[in-house]
Amino acid sequence: MVPDDVVTEQFPEDSEPEIFVPDHQLPGVWANWARLNYSKHEFTIDFVRIDPFANVGVVVARVSGSELFLTHVLDAMTTLWQDLMRRSLPPEVDNEDA
Repeated sequence: MVPDDVVTEQFPEDSEPEIFVPDHQLPGVWANWARLNYSKHEFTIDFVRIDPFANVGVVVARVSGSELFLTHVLDAMTTLWQDLMRRSLPPEVDNEDA
């Protein structure tokens, strides 16, 4: 069972950071393409929206982080993906109860 919130790092309950999203970022952004790059000490992901009617794209968000952070993101995304697949497939495909 996937936790309600899959995060990249666990904090003790009494010191969990308060996270907020500024009003102008609440709608989020739409990306339909990504470019990943890395150097010796960090990685960068450019999230891009490619215009479906023209051969042009714009970076809507850029995220950079350490190699350790990338492993945490990958683990969290894998957990979420597996839960999505488990919920999307017919119950008889999920052999957890077998």
